[in-house]
Amino acid sequence: MKFPLKIRYTLAILALVFGIVTLLASVLLINFHRQTGNMSLATAQEMKQRLLVKMHQRGETMTQFLADSLINPVYEYDIQSIYELASTTLNQEDVIYFYVYEPDGKIIHDGIEEIPNFGERFDDPIARTAEKADEFLIQDAEDFIDFSMPLVLGDDRIGGIRLGMTLDSIKRDLVQVEDRLAKIRAKGEQQSLYAVISITLG
Repeated sequence: MKFPLKIRYTLAILALVFGIVTLLASVLLINFHRQTGNMSLATAQEMKQRLLVKMHQRGETMTQFLADSLINPVYEYDIQSIYELASTTLNQEDVIYFYVYEPDGKIIHDGIEEIPNFGERFDDPIARTAEKADEFLIQDAEDFIDFSMPLVLGDDRIGGIRLGMTLDSIKRDLVQVEDRLAKIRAKGEQQSLYAVISITLG
């Protein structure tokens, strides 16, 4: 059965319009997805960098304050005073460890009343680097940041401290940012698709 010429012409026009809409929508969505994907990546990286800088600043402030506060207790080997400062530090948000150690790296206190690590030495690369450092040092690991500083009285090095801060809170914040960006991107793609259809169909 043959359709009248007018109907065939109309169907051809509709098919052409549908093809144009599909092509435009595909091109627009691909470009939009690429651009928003790049934007989301840049935003997440910028956010991560800002959060890391803030944690670096916070860790540096804490480490320097503790180093100043612990010089006399360490020199006098005042275990109670060391414990009070160390345990308070260990209870701070994001702090996962805190060590006060002798010049040879042996631990004096770890912030736990029973001092389970007393007299031990950590032989991992971060610990070795921290013990050898002559000044404040930041070491970034995959899941945490290590802050260390020697304790110096006059010209004598009497020990050192190490403060570890987890990156879990930063990772949680980044996940939330990425989720919000993904929702914004999905909504934008949907609106772009509607816009193409509306413009094409007039």
